[in-house]
Amino acid sequence: MDEFVARFERVLNEVDLLGARWRGTRFDTYLQIMKEAASLTYPRPFPWEDEPEKKRLFFEASSQIQQLVDAADIWRDIDPKVAKEKVIAIMSGQPMPPSGVAEDRPRNTLLEFATATALKRKGFIVDMTSQDEDIIATYPGLKEFVVECKRPTHAGALERNLRKLRHQLQERGKQGARYGLAVLGIDRVLELPGKTPNAADFQRFDSILDMTLREQIQNVRRVDRGKLFPHAALGGVLVTTSVFLNDRGGLFTVSLMGLFCTGPEDHHTSMTIKYEIAKTIEMT
Repeated sequence: MDEFVARFERVLNEVDLLGARWRGTRFDTYLQIMKEAASLTYPRPFPWEDEPEKKRLFFEASSQIQQLVDAADIWRDIDPKVAKEKVIAIMSGQPMPPSGVAEDRPRNTLLEFATATALKRKGFIVDMTSQDEDIIATYPGLKEFVVECKRPTHAGALERNLRKLRHQLQERGKQGARYGLAVLGIDRVLELPGKTPNAADFQRFDSILDMTLREQIQNVRRVDRGKLFPHAALGGVLVTTSVFLNDRGGLFTVSLMGLFCTGPEDHHTSMTIKYEIAKTIEMT
């Protein structure tokens, strides 16, 4: 926990260097509760089990902090003006996410960074610009990908968000010979913000998370009915959450993305992408 807080503080220093303010923001609140958690002795049972509001804040803080720490690996390599603009947006908002279907720009912007981080870990070269696209990604042997991200507010909003992704990528595709990649952050669909699972051990949690990701990919395919293709040649489902592992008596954060081809398996585009990407990435 001490190292987690230390990494967080180092990234907050980078936020200052960008010219974005974090003191007095939701991340200041997160820092305080994380320092309190770090003052405890581990391994131990989960603290604040009898304080539900504090428990929700703690897990929301851990998830948002991990995503911010990961985001720093991206913003260091992009235009500083773009990084500053996006980080200022991330710093805004309340410590807890809005309820219902309210827009959540701070966490939506952080989703863009989480997506870029996940793609970078899968071997893509990523860039974020001030242009209309959320992310530009390249992969060896393939055309450039224009990436758009959405974060549906609930399961019933999935179809509407897929429709928005199709329209956006259709427009982006007119600007050149590029692939589209549609990414859905599903934390609100799964009602994860401010919550966390407890698991006996990481192996069991990893199995549950993998199964959940595959189920959500199948759900996206069912709702989309093949309409993303050809505007998006690839689809992605991203889940970021925290887990308290009972066997280790500590908190861990996890971010996992599953990629899938949106078109028919025997289509030339799908076959090309699978051939190149499957060399190093497991396709779901």
